[in-house]
Amino acid sequence: MSMQIAQHVPFNPVQCPVCINYVPNINRCRAFAVESWPRPLLAVLGDESADPCLRFVEIAQTLAAKPADAPLAEIESAPANVRPVAVQAEAVQPAENVPAVTMETAPVETAQPEASVMDSAEIATPAPVRGEARIHCQKCKAENPSGAVRCQRCDAKLLPSESAGARFTTFISMLIAAGFFGYLLYRFYIQNPGSAPDIPFLGAFLNPVVLGLATVIAFITAIVVPLRRTPEYVKYINRAKRHINFNPWQALEDVESAMEIAPDKEQSNLLKQRAQLYEKVGFAEDAARDRLVLATSQDAFKGEADAVKMFTGADSGTYAAGRRSSQIQTILYSGKALAIGYCPKCNAVDVLDKDEHCPNHPKTKGREVEYVIPADMLAGKLAVMQKVEAGKPNVAEQLTELLTTGKANAIGYCLRCKAVVELTSERRCVAHPKARVKNVQYAVPRDLAAARKRIFKLQRGRPSGRNQTIFIAICLTLAGLLLLIAYDTEISGIFQRLINSGR
Repeated sequence: MSMQIAQHVPFNPVQCPVCINYVPNINRCRAFAVESWPRPLLAVLGDESADPCLRFVEIAQTLAAKPADAPLAEIESAPANVRPVAVQAEAVQPAENVPAVTMETAPVETAQPEASVMDSAEIATPAPVRGEARIHCQKCKAENPSGAVRCQRCDAKLLPSESAGARFTTFISMLIAAGFFGYLLYRFYIQNPGSAPDIPFLGAFLNPVVLGLATVIAFITAIVVPLRRTPEYVKYINRAKRHINFNPWQALEDVESAMEIAPDKEQSNLLKQRAQLYEKVGFAEDAARDRLVLATSQDAFKGEADAVKMFTGADSGTYAAGRRSSQIQTILYSGKALAIGYCPKCNAVDVLDKDEHCPNHPKTKGREVEYVIPADMLAGKLAVMQKVEAGKPNVAEQLTELLTTGKANAIGYCLRCKAVVELTSERRCVAHPKARVKNVQYAVPRDLAAARKRIFKLQRGRPSGRNQTIFIAICLTLAGLLLLIAYDTEISGIFQRLINSGR
């Protein structure tokens, strides 16, 4: 049985967003749909183009032309050959003597289902096109460009700090928490010592040390947090929450900006928010990538493990490792993800089986395993190759072949160019072949922007790490000098005794 493949058509940034055939939630086009059972396959939008679309129908004109009792959902769900072409011909008024163009799309048959074709890593699936991000001013409700700092209408800040209400709420809630913990400490260990209830799962909490620390921390938080300067990433998070319904594209951009500057402990929560936004705007593959990262990260079940330890006393590390392993196995067996790793017997990087063993050597477990969605198979191979390339000549040859054929790209920081540049298949700068290159990253063409961000992050991290090392060394030297000064007399006496004993 043959299946139909959805067409790939260019995206026109001027016409598509205001066209009735454009489906913004999934970034697809109905005008070039291909008939297929049980419902037509909508066209996939590819690279941007300025060429006018022959099937463009502006939303406002179509709504004015259609009957008042005809719901918009009927037009939106109709396939290309069923949608109101007559309305389209009436709506496009400027060229009256030119007949409406009706293009019949011949279905393309293939022996494989559409899902298998689209999931193949060898087929360059075009990245979905983003909608326009616009900032809604909270004060005057005007729309502003995404990069604006102040509102163009009322000059209000578009990235404001935490509100006074939020700060006051934090102050009151932390004071109440500090009072509650302080009362428990006084009631059970000062007023009536030994009167604390004997509850097994609360034993780790109901002790004077924990209650005392909780009281102090809550009180300090009540004073410091309302008076602190709002962290930059928190500003982006707050603005993203406000734009979820106004403009989800702006919310998505703000979450990504927050992820670039937020501390590591906040990355999981931000990743979860980004996955939800991806699902909202129809970026199914991107949402699946974030969900997979959340499910397979080392800290995936840390909170759950800590709760289990508190209530049952079980080892949190063992519990978290077991839950993570079970989750990964479930995902692999469901087919939603692939395990890619290095087989030492094959001396190659390849897709592993569902038990993470080499398909050619079933008793050999893969090393440096990466978990990816099926569409990212090649990206997963590149990630593993980058880890094992240094000591594995055969893997380096595989990587060179991918770079030579153009299936992958290598970029790095050239010390002569002082910039991130694209490298040759020999991992050399094109402009300065003899110059040293640092922080080399491999990526498929659509992931080059993310690879550049990783290099920039590594470049920013090195000076701070070096400065921290210098600071620690200076502190240790000063501490040693102070000790020598403080114990100068005793050290001199020790050396004098050693000299006398030698005589």
